[in-house]
Amino acid sequence: MPINLDIDQLRAFATVSRTGSFTRTGELLGRTQSAISLQIKRLETSIERKLFERNGRSIGLTNEGERFLVEANHILEMHDRAIALLNQPAVSGNVSLGCTEEFAAVHLTDVLGSFQRTHQNVHIEIAVDTSLELRNGFSNNRYDVVLAKTAQGETNGQSIWREDLIWVIDDKTPSASILLRDPLPLLVSPSPCLIRHAMTAALDNVCRKWAIVGTSEVNAGLQATVLAGFGVTALPRSAIQSGMRQVLPEEGLPPLPQSEVRMFENPNDGNDAARCLAGHIVSRLTPSGV
Repeated sequence: MPINLDIDQLRAFATVSRTGSFTRTGELLGRTQSAISLQIKRLETSIERKLFERNGRSIGLTNEGERFLVEANHILEMHDRAIALLNQPAVSGNVSLGCTEEFAAVHLTDVLGSFQRTHQNVHIEIAVDTSLELRNGFSNNRYDVVLAKTAQGETNGQSIWREDLIWVIDDKTPSASILLRDPLPLLVSPSPCLIRHAMTAALDNVCRKWAIVGTSEVNAGLQATVLAGFGVTALPRSAIQSGMRQVLPEEGLPPLPQSEVRMFENPNDGNDAARCLAGHIVSRLTPSGV
């Protein structure tokens, strides 16, 4: 008897494989953690394969899960493309998109790839810059759509993406040689930087002395200096690389706020291509979308 795969179950599976969390997947897909868990169990039952290995709080794909994920993503892509072709208007024109490095690294390929397949007559110019420069550029009409990190509690723009900020060090240097130093050696981006401010404010709130020992305008520089054992920094969870490890709460560093990316656009500028791209971003990345 042929197996009929359920799209919602496949989407839950693909999202759990990306987030590593049933709870976070539920938040993204607008469902409860228990509903996501049930969808995964039903999918595993229908295909008679175990897709995830659960070890305490951590979750990872089995070998069969890794192979199945590739095909599941293909199915989801074709499904979403078919729906988009029916629902999206035919538009053409030019769009200037500005986004942060973190957004570009994690989401840009998916967002632009899926958009281009359904809107081949739209030309997109992309700029990756700091949130401050992106906001200034938007104010000066250099960008039609901007995706920028915002301060905690800001309500301007539309919330698109949130993730945890994590203290990280390299996983080879003994933690005591970094975390017990006084002052604490920090690796940061140049000021003004929202993550830099979050780090120093959190340390100041617990009266922990700190000193900046290295700066980089891009995450790649911070990642390299962390891996070299120079000090500690904070990165969005998606920017943590192999060779780094999260500083655990019991190791004494204060908690950090979430990093939030918000979208800024001008719906009254007459640029239908920009409005179409903005709507596509929302549909791909907010809880009602992918």
